[in-house]
Amino acid sequence: MGMNLNLSSEEAQELRGLLSALSARAQRQVSFNELLGSWNQFVARVERGYEDSIYDYTNDLSVRDQLQELLTTTSTRLHEKLTAQVAPLDQRFLGATRQIKRPLLQSLDEEIGFWWFRIPKALGGELDDDLRSDGFLR
Repeated sequence: MGMNLNLSSEEAQELRGLLSALSARAQRQVSFNELLGSWNQFVARVERGYEDSIYDYTNDLSVRDQLQELLTTTSTRLHEKLTAQVAPLDQRFLGATRQIKRPLLQSLDEEIGFWWFRIPKALGGELDDDLRSDGFLR
């Protein structure tokens, strides 16, 4: 998914700064294309039917937290350009999931993303079992 964001040099510099902060915390090099690519692959798996464990699912969901961090800390123009890439994937994710009452991960952060309140419509395998045993499904 190597897309061209058509960033100005200021925007590119701003994004690099944000990514280096994110990379430092993740303790590995993180790029926007990589995060977006991971979210895209995850959404595609959810659409097909996600069968890995709840641990894998929540781990995959955390990529969206990283994207959100970039989105909420960017300037207006850069925010628009990044959002334009993320929003279509979010729409697909919303279409392939349904809402649950409590988030999959208890967070101390009150700004918890909508994605933590959603589970795949196409459920199978370990995730189905895990969600039932953890009381997310009856």
